[in-house]
Amino acid sequence: MMIIKSILLISCIFAFFSMGVISDTNQITFSQNQTSTWEDKNTTYTVWEVVLVNNWNATISDLTITATSNFLCSKPSDIWNVEKVSDKVYHFPAYLIQNGFFYGQNFSFGYMHPSKTQANFEITNIKNK
Repeated sequence: MMIIKSILLISCIFAFFSMGVISDTNQITFSQNQTSTWEDKNTTYTVWEVVLVNNWNATISDLTITATSNFLCSKPSDIWNVEKVSDKVYHFPAYLIQNGFFYGQNFSFGYMHPSKTQANFEITNIKNK
């Protein structure tokens, strides 16, 4: 009976990792840096660079980047180097999905919006190759 339980446990673990989804979002860290700011008609605009780092010892094929608050981009040109999935939801550009986001590699995207403070983002649905 113990052997059957062990085989079942190993099978479940294998099935979980075969799905290619990483549940620990700490495997991706990110930071934001303000790169530019200006005033126009009493509104402050800022440009931000967001840098993601793959800390997981595997190649990531895609992930979901969701703007959770203070994301005031109104035009598609206000955010770059990511592909839009739906309102405030983005993922890697096609070249990165095809080639992969390797361990230790940095990936950056940028956005511009009418606010002095940065937007907040959440990383989910991390998939490995």
